[in-house]
Amino acid sequence: MDIERAKELTVYCILQAIKVSRDIGEPIQIGVVKKEGEAEIIDPQEIKEIINKINGRERMLHNIWNLLLKDSKFQEDLENLIKRGLRQS
Repeated sequence: MDIERAKELTVYCILQAIKVSRDIGEPIQIGVVKKEGEAEIIDPQEIKEIINKINGRERMLHNIWNLLLKDSKFQEDLENLIKRGLRQS
């Protein structure tokens, strides 16, 4: 896993924890320790950008879910597309 993906997953986990615990709040602060032992605190602006990216994905998934609930033909088409993709991988 690369460092960018690790930062994204870390922020995502913290956002999920914030939803279920009053003991966890913002601002989110994370640090990265590289294998050489060098430590770095992630810039708050970068964390905001990661949060925006995550929120954008969640909005997109929410919209897809709403489309699926309204249109059984769309559900079937999407299911077939996913099955074809799985067979090709």
